[in-house]
Amino acid sequence: MKQKSRSLRQVAFICLTLVISSMALAQETEKKDDSNKEYAGQYTFDNKSDFGFDVTVTYDADNGLQAEPTDKSQPKADLMALGKDEFELLKTGGLIATFKRDENGKVVSVTLSAGDRSFTCIKK
Repeated sequence: MKQKSRSLRQVAFICLTLVISSMALAQETEKKDDSNKEYAGQYTFDNKSDFGFDVTVTYDADNGLQAEPTDKSQPKADLMALGKDEFELLKTGGLIATFKRDENGKVVSVTLSAGDRSFTCIKK
């Protein structure tokens, strides 16, 4: 019985290690994905909500996709893909960036949301 318990723990440890390794590899692959370049740019607050700010989104192969207020009042936040055109800004308490495209597929805006509050910025 003791041997079975030890074997099960070893299998569970190996599975957990594989899951963690896969997650790290997926995040690293996402950082190197050049298709994320299309999100990079300056985004201007559209003034259609009671709060908001201009946003700068950057991309480089080493750091991946990042966003920060254009006035640099907050540090850059890494963006983790949740789906097509939707990202979580890591270490921001759950802030979500949803990019919108025009009829030609070009990124034209980003909406930042947290809970029931959101604001939109238009890409320059």
